[in-house]
Amino acid sequence: ERSMTTKTHIVQPRGVKTIELAGKLHGDIERGFIHAEVVDARDMINYDSYNAAKDDGKVRMEGKDYSVQDNDVVLIKWRK
Repeated sequence: ERSMTTKTHIVQPRGVKTIELAGKLHGDIERGFIHAEVVDARDMINYDSYNAAKDDGKVRMEGKDYSVQDNDVVLIKWRK
């Protein structure tokens, strides 16, 4: 069964690796980390939805070693 829950978290400081970010959210997310989808918030405000930004190529996939930057909006994909 697939969860449709999305939660928002604001994290500090910048430079945290996406795998560390996943671990701060929940240990299961860290263990099941697949990749992170990242879009700059300044780009995101120009779109009606995340999917619209993704369709326009503004969302990029990053691995577990990506350092989160200021203004990053990060969607973590993970498996249970």
